[in-house]
Amino acid sequence: MVFLVLWFKEGLTTPIYSYDVRELLSGQPKHWWDSKLLGQRAYFHDGNYQVPSHILNDPTGARPGSHLLLEDLVPRDAGRYKCRVDFQRASTRNTRVDLTVVVPPKSLSVTDSRGRRIHGAVDPPITEGEELRISCRTIGGSPPPRVVWYMNGDIWDEEAEQQDKDEIINTLTIASVSRRHLMTQLTCRALNNNLSTPLEQTITLDMNLGPVDVTIQHQREPISAGRTYEVLCMSRGSRPAAVLTWWRGATRITQGLTEGMTQGNITRSVLSLVPLSSDDGQLLSCRAEHPSLTSAVMEDTWKLQVYYVPRVRVSMGRSLDPNNIREGDDVYFECHVSSNPKAYKVIWLHNGSEVREDKANGVILTNHSLVLQDVRRWHGGAYQCQASNVEGDANSDPLRLDVQFVPVCMPGQVKTYGVSSVDNVHIACHVDAVPQITDFFWYLNTTSETLTIPKQQYTVEPNGSSVVTYVPYTEQDFGTLLCLAENAIGRQTEPCVFQIVPATVPGSPINCSLHNISATQLSITCSGPKDATQELSYLMELYGTKTGQLIANHTNKEPRFVVRGLGSEAEVEVVVYSVNSAGRSVPVTLATTTMKLPVKQLETRSGGNGQDIRGSAPVSVGMSLTTPSVLGALGGILLVLILIIIVSIFIVRNHCRRQPNDDQEQISCHIQSDSQQKLTQKQHQPDQGKHELQQQSHQQQHTQQTHCQGDIGSSKGHPPGPQQQQAQQGTYRDVEACGYEQIHHGVHQHQQHPRGPHGHHHHQHIQDGISPDIVPYPTDPVSATGAAGGLSTLGRGSMGTINPLDQQHHHHHLMQHQLQQQQQQQQQQQQQQHSNVQHLIHQQQQQHPQHYNIASAMHCGQGSRAALYTVNTTGCDHSEGSVAYISGLGDSHPPPHSAASSLPSLPLVMVGESAPETPGTARALGLSRIPEVPESPSGPRRESSV
Repeated sequence: MVFLVLWFKEGLTTPIYSYDVRELLSGQPKHWWDSKLLGQRAYFHDGNYQVPSHILNDPTGARPGSHLLLEDLVPRDAGRYKCRVDFQRASTRNTRVDLTVVVPPKSLSVTDSRGRRIHGAVDPPITEGEELRISCRTIGGSPPPRVVWYMNGDIWDEEAEQQDKDEIINTLTIASVSRRHLMTQLTCRALNNNLSTPLEQTITLDMNLGPVDVTIQHQREPISAGRTYEVLCMSRGSRPAAVLTWWRGATRITQGLTEGMTQGNITRSVLSLVPLSSDDGQLLSCRAEHPSLTSAVMEDTWKLQVYYVPRVRVSMGRSLDPNNIREGDDVYFECHVSSNPKAYKVIWLHNGSEVREDKANGVILTNHSLVLQDVRRWHGGAYQCQASNVEGDANSDPLRLDVQFVPVCMPGQVKTYGVSSVDNVHIACHVDAVPQITDFFWYLNTTSETLTIPKQQYTVEPNGSSVVTYVPYTEQDFGTLLCLAENAIGRQTEPCVFQIVPATVPGSPINCSLHNISATQLSITCSGPKDATQELSYLMELYGTKTGQLIANHTNKEPRFVVRGLGSEAEVEVVVYSVNSAGRSVPVTLATTTMKLPVKQLETRSGGNGQDIRGSAPVSVGMSLTTPSVLGALGGILLVLILIIIVSIFIVRNHCRRQPNDDQEQISCHIQSDSQQKLTQKQHQPDQGKHELQQQSHQQQHTQQTHCQGDIGSSKGHPPGPQQQQAQQGTYRDVEACGYEQIHHGVHQHQQHPRGPHGHHHHQHIQDGISPDIVPYPTDPVSATGAAGGLSTLGRGSMGTINPLDQQHHHHHLMQHQLQQQQQQQQQQQQQQHSNVQHLIHQQQQQHPQHYNIASAMHCGQGSRAALYTVNTTGCDHSEGSVAYISGLGDSHPPPHSAASSLPSLPLVMVGESAPETPGTARALGLSRIPEVPESPSGPRRESSV
């Protein structure tokens, strides 16, 4: 059994490590070591310890037995070690071990001939033909390392020199570097053992190489000035890429170049060449230059042959003064031409027209010269020379010939002026003269004398015009005005003559026609009257054919107008006048009817009755509604309408809050039995066409002014006043012909029987929550429309026309009635109508969903009132549809536009059955309004729905 293990190092008298098992402490052996020599790097292991494989460099992990482990060896650890083992019973044993510590080289570096370290690649790159000299230096290592140069993996140089005991150098030398050495891999390696990884560094041999060649890739043929040519230049062999530059003679070209394109050792550059005529005969060069080698330059050259349009210049004869040429002088011009190829034709132009030789009239053409003999004022103007070759024609810049002459009248002036007595007239006199006018003179020539106009009455303008202000006070002041001008050459010989005659009404416009007629607009075009003596304007007036009412008018400087905003199938008359200070002409009248809108457009068209009329210039189509002036006017009108509506609602509400007198008379309009039969027949004949309904509507319109003149709204039997009748007729303009004598009969009968002909109480209801104030009248087809911004009525036979309700009416002017049948009969009848109408409207809505935006009392879109049979126009922006008798019938198609929330509610109850066979109409049973109900002993006071 081992008692003690001691380790000694040669040269030391005391152990460096001990392993003692003689005195076991807690059953563990005692370890001791020389901490100054070994630190924490040594440890003794007995035979049971498995040495890690990375220590023994043995992947099997063998067990070498008891051993001393030294980690992180240092050079001083080298030497001979002795192991002494003492046993309990056996003899002591000694073992000696030699430890050799190999030290790899500490560092390796590569430097150039100037001692600069190289990392990665030779920098700067070496130039072709130069000598390469690089050194590899190692420091440290025990034993000394072997330093070797490799080229592309092959040993190139292994001769090294030792400078001192720690530094070894190996220098690589290449006398002349060539292109084959480009990007060569040079590796220096240092190694002194087979256990550790050698030190090494690899560098790349980068080189500067000049271009091998450069060429311009383009056919050497004539080119045309002004055209674009793509010229390619290509260079090979340069490293780094050559810089390609273009030169026109000695001038470098910097415009129209693409950046150099490099692929491998080939560099390209493209020049967008637009040759000029001045480039003819120039040398176009492409030069390839190395970026850093000034001597490495190559160049290719192309001599340009440029064809160009002739360059032309005109000059006047040297002996002539261009500022002092008068009528009667001789003038000659010379044309100077430069062209490639040579011009084959030369002509002369005067104010853009070719000059023909006319020797008889003094026009002579010789070679490139033009001679004008005895020039007159019409010879003045711009002269040009035009030369032609295969490239085209070219004109010289104009050379102005100013022939000085005395003033003459300009053509095209107004010669006759119509003037009213004591009216100012401004007469303009325009003359032509060279040089410019210096003065004007005006004369009045009458039948008896010639008078000079004072200078205070006219102006003299430098542009050759004068304006006189003339006022004829008497008949003798009418006559002839003479205008004479003067310049440096002399005074005008023939005066300009203007006739001053009394003003007359203008003639009517001529050749008037209507065109571009659509469903909403039309255009009017006329020509002005002939022989007008005054400045005219034109007035257009638009009237409704049936009503004769003026719809709109507009004045324009030209007899051209565009009318917008008309309704479908609108019958209108257009009247056009000529207007001057004396008055209007005889009118020209044109009549037409606008086209019919398609059904879908009628459904979605927004409301509004206004027309938009604007004048248009001959080349325009009318002014836009978005101009600031039109928007301002529309804003003002809208503000006024809002104020009127607010005041009207305030007045109506004040009236509705009043308590009606018990003795105030009501009016009832009864239906004869034949009217009821007529209603029954129409209910069972849904297939009758629109034509029959329109005929019935027109027949009823003939009786409107002979019926319904009862004592409506009067108190205690007194006849109504004019204002009451006017309010009544304005309120029910389309239904006042409810139309039969039964209305008048009903009035008297109501005065005798306050509770109605059947004795029912005035406040009796048809159903719970339904007002009984329903006026029955014949069940003829009527229209039901809702217009944004206004109140709607039931219009008899109006077929969709808009009839706004007068907002100033008193609620007692509305027609009312009393219940004529027992409550049970009416409930049964309503239930039957409810079922029939619901089926018909539902069927029609599936076919034409948007035809019924007011298809029922609760059908008008946003803001509908909850009260049964009360219709609200809010959101009904000019929507049309049949009136339904039932409530709660919805429509999945909202109106196209929503009206403002401030619009008043429709205070009418439209009651009746739908007429699906005639969209936009209804057979109405009655017209009603939820009125202010007087207090009764049986219930509280009910407020008006208005």
